[in-house]
Amino acid sequence: MGTARGTDEDVADTLVARALDGARRPALVLRADAADAAGTPRPTDDGVTTVPPGDLPAAPDGASWRTVVLVADDPADLRRLAPVVTVSGTGWAREVAVVVRRADTPLTWADPSPGPTAPAVRRPERVESVLAHGGTLLTATLDRRGDVGAVLTAVALAAGTTRATTGDPDVGVHNPVGFRRRWTRDHVDLDPRAPLTPALVAGLRDARGVRVPPDADPRTVQGLAMAGVPLVRPGDDDVPDDALAREERSVAQRRTALVAHAHDSGWRAPTVSVLLATRRPAMLGHALAQVARQRLALPGAAIEVVVAPHGWDADETEITAALPRTPYVVRPVAADAPLGAVLQEATDAASGDVLLKLDDDDWYGPDVVTDLLLARRYSGATLVGMPAELVRVVPADATVRRKGPSENFGTLVAGGTMLIGAADLRALGGWRPVPRHVDARLLDDLLAAGGTVYRTHGLGYLLRREADGHTWDPGTDYFLRPDSLLDRWAGFRPPPSVGIVEQAGSTP
Repeated sequence: MGTARGTDEDVADTLVARALDGARRPALVLRADAADAAGTPRPTDDGVTTVPPGDLPAAPDGASWRTVVLVADDPADLRRLAPVVTVSGTGWAREVAVVVRRADTPLTWADPSPGPTAPAVRRPERVESVLAHGGTLLTATLDRRGDVGAVLTAVALAAGTTRATTGDPDVGVHNPVGFRRRWTRDHVDLDPRAPLTPALVAGLRDARGVRVPPDADPRTVQGLAMAGVPLVRPGDDDVPDDALAREERSVAQRRTALVAHAHDSGWRAPTVSVLLATRRPAMLGHALAQVARQRLALPGAAIEVVVAPHGWDADETEITAALPRTPYVVRPVAADAPLGAVLQEATDAASGDVLLKLDDDDWYGPDVVTDLLLARRYSGATLVGMPAELVRVVPADATVRRKGPSENFGTLVAGGTMLIGAADLRALGGWRPVPRHVDARLLDDLLAAGGTVYRTHGLGYLLRREADGHTWDPGTDYFLRPDSLLDRWAGFRPPPSVGIVEQAGSTP
């Protein structure tokens, strides 16, 4: 074992040196053996910093990393590490290299088709791939700085055609990306001998539900649940013949399976800073209640709240009472400051690995933070969010469910659900100091820089629309057009996943 491990290290050292030869500095090398016996990272040398994946330092002297190199043991390890590195917020670079210690075939670049199942990734100016010393090295040089996570995800998706059939399912392969809301077949029976493969998942997505026999392979069952395929286990009722109820079951099952996978794999969630900018003192209690009800199921998950009163002074006793076990920061901002500047003040005061923008008047289910963190892990996207799918239209006394895709890569998410790495936001230059369309400007900047946007399900988020008072206001009729709706209910009808408990100020 000692000889094999030494050989692997020699291969990695040789290929990393080749990747760094002539590469731009500062350079960041991510490899699991970066820490010495004392647990300290390898020192910076010649503009190169080497650390374990997921333990990312800032570039020296406030600069950005210009080259990033990821070292993996084999193609399966690469597929596991790519989402971890992306979640950790590597940011942007001009050169990205991937080293695989043990490989039979060279790594390749395969342009993923932008759309529901793959991120849009800028094609590199130059891609070189070699097979040497029993391993492989791919280097990609971009025409300008691009999203490292998106590049790593593209390479990982193209890494090999075989899939492991033992051990934990690969979250980079078996996940809800591509979930289908509509079905063309009724329930189908799962073959108990069926191994878990991408083809099996794809072939079951059009079923209303999948009946799981008692002797089914547990790994296959876990992978199907992670992918969001609605399952009927022994003793369960059939999947309801209702699109919303079917998706509710899928979301609950996938969350359970993905959380279990995170615990079993040793993955730890990034810490979250909730950014709460509000002009309305009367809505502070409502907004804090949405944070307080979050149940953080992922290992390492933790929340802090940055309250940015816009033109008024918040009563900290109210915040403490609402969040007795949650750390918070209060950063008042002058009334004449534009909204973008308010959000930037909150961002500057935040200490979390990732930032979640929360709107003060909407409703958030107790698993919103968990679901966004999960989506960030399995999608590898720079920014994740939920669609504005469920809307409480107060002037019409109605609750609607709007049409639109979910669990897909795209260009738009609801502003009150945007989750982005703190390092990624810094690399973009932060929030633009504008009074309106702040969310749209951030998405524009991110996409122009080569970042990716992923939209997870929208069942845990309920947008509130009043007759006026919104920074983005297309008018009430915009949310009530019959051709844009899946469902419409009279009155206040939050779905089960929002799980609102009646409380003062919560229900209009």
